[in-house]
Amino acid sequence: MEAHCSGGAGSSAVATSETNGIGLSIPRVVKFAYRDFRAADDKWSAVCTKCHKTLSDKSGVTTSFTKHLRRMHGDLYKEYQDSVDRASSIRGQSTLNSFVINDSGTTYGHGSLRQKAITSSLVTNLIVSCGLPVSIVDHPAFCKFLTELDPKYKPPVRQTVTQSILPQLLQAQKTKLMSLLELCTDVSLTADIWTDRRMHSFLGVSVHTFVNGIAESYLLAFQSFTGSHTGQRIAHSLESIITESGLQHKIRCIVTDNASNMKKALSLVFEVDDTAVTTDGETDDPTIWEDDTITDLTLEPDIERIPCFAHSLQLVVRDGLSSLSVVRPLLAKCCKLSNLIHQSALFRSIYEEVIGKIIPSTNETRWNSTYQQLKTTSELDQAKLNDLLRENGHGNLVMTSKELANLRDIVHILEPFSEATDIVQSDKTVTISCVAPILLSLNRHTESCLTATSSMNAFVRSLQNSLRDRFATLFAQLGINFHLHCANSLSFGSDLYLMAPALDPAYAFNWLEDHPGSAEDKEAQRFKITGLLYTELGKLANHQSLRPATHLPALKKDHTCVENASPPAKRRCSLFGHYRNTSTPAAEMVEVTPQRQMAEYLQDINSPGSQMTIERAACSSKFGHLQPLFQRILCTPATSAPVERIFSQSGIIMRPHRARMSDTLLETLVFLKCNSKLNG
Repeated sequence: MEAHCSGGAGSSAVATSETNGIGLSIPRVVKFAYRDFRAADDKWSAVCTKCHKTLSDKSGVTTSFTKHLRRMHGDLYKEYQDSVDRASSIRGQSTLNSFVINDSGTTYGHGSLRQKAITSSLVTNLIVSCGLPVSIVDHPAFCKFLTELDPKYKPPVRQTVTQSILPQLLQAQKTKLMSLLELCTDVSLTADIWTDRRMHSFLGVSVHTFVNGIAESYLLAFQSFTGSHTGQRIAHSLESIITESGLQHKIRCIVTDNASNMKKALSLVFEVDDTAVTTDGETDDPTIWEDDTITDLTLEPDIERIPCFAHSLQLVVRDGLSSLSVVRPLLAKCCKLSNLIHQSALFRSIYEEVIGKIIPSTNETRWNSTYQQLKTTSELDQAKLNDLLRENGHGNLVMTSKELANLRDIVHILEPFSEATDIVQSDKTVTISCVAPILLSLNRHTESCLTATSSMNAFVRSLQNSLRDRFATLFAQLGINFHLHCANSLSFGSDLYLMAPALDPAYAFNWLEDHPGSAEDKEAQRFKITGLLYTELGKLANHQSLRPATHLPALKKDHTCVENASPPAKRRCSLFGHYRNTSTPAAEMVEVTPQRQMAEYLQDINSPGSQMTIERAACSSKFGHLQPLFQRILCTPATSAPVERIFSQSGIIMRPHRARMSDTLLETLVFLKCNSKLNG
């Protein structure tokens, strides 16, 4: 069987079979630069219109035709490529045929839009987002699955994914992140070090912004960190990351844990006096949950180190739980019961059949897991649980009625601490504004517990003393002095903790209701915090280009803005016209200054029934001059939880069966995974 069609360059003729009338589609390259197209059996051929050479190839394959153009007729080949690009751009909206598999060829070409789309989706959605291993592209079963979906698609090999596709995606995502950060006037960082199951360490740095009323977090860097975790080596890495990102003059705060090597690193990066910091030598990062006897740092005025509030609150709760002999045996029973459920298959099967609700295990670095364990244990059917323990030879774990009462009291006392930890670790809202309100609320809570309970008074007193001791600097900022020794005080003396809640409509000045002082003391704090806000606003006015002043109507005596004010309507002159001319004169137009907008904003959010939210305020043109202040004050997270969430994702990617993964590949996958919202 042979089909023949003659046509010159650019011909759109279609070859048809001379024997049975079956239509044959002429390849694009042949139509562009060849004539006398023939198809016989499993081959086809055509004559070059330029050099009149006859070329042939297997049916469905155009390699010979394309290579001939590229090697022998470069100019014509370039015209052909341009025509392909124009056709692709003109194609525009997808047609129904684009969703139907075309069997006219064997596989898609490397430049095929369909090939590129599937490959991009495979890498982005399966390998990065779902965490499937890169080697899956070479797995026979997976390749068979793809063939059944689209016989013409050929997946890239593993080497292509790791050496070409992923690096290109990484660079594109870094470019997007840098473009976004260029629009921000102020950012904050969180930094920490994580060690994987292979004992390979990585330095993680996240960057935080507050733009258009939305608090956002991104992964700025996740890179291998070899050698000892000394402050000097951490400082070198941090300085390199900050410089490469161009954030030297935009950083407002850096949030870290209380480890001495992180404090030392920041003192070196920002070239401040580190005489108060002891040399950390070659010692690895000690546990961040233990006390640090080193005096905290004082960074340069424009950049502050913020201690992780969740870690610090952890120390308060640990002080309380470890202080009393009555608490320790109770905690030991709950812990042993949980271990029994998680370690004995026989007991667990019986327990699930009788009780059902599983008691969670604890994590030594997260006290909330201890609270959840105690809470779950207190909510169980104690009669069924005690019978089950006795029948299976674990009578030593049975709780007495007094122990159960103490357990429920402890859960009640710790519940606000658990709620506070959950609030400050949120990744969707502003968190720096809730630190001071939480401390005042917890102080009030412990006071009420002391008057309500008697058996747990010693436990509550221990919690309260630790709270007041460790956060003595912030209480002092609020004019509260509990006259304690304050041996373990942490660095929470930043003005940021006072200004942030005053700017956030969720708190405004309402949180001062929990201030233990008199009405005069509370008013003094309002005056002090307002002064801090005006001072900060003045600094921004001197260092940033604020928008040109516009004009708004003057304020009435009640300090509310007269909106949509218009001149009174002209009236016909008459003898008695002045009787009816009682309309309010036009409001005087005054210049809108940052200070005036601040006054209006504070009045608005502190008014009874105010519906203002930080999202609305940050996007409102009414408070346009305050946008830089919102960005500067509210971009800082209260904890280092954002960078720890990155480490959680890293642990999921670095599963046991992927222990041979290179550090470079892990860095790339973690960066793409944690910044996937940049692709939206």
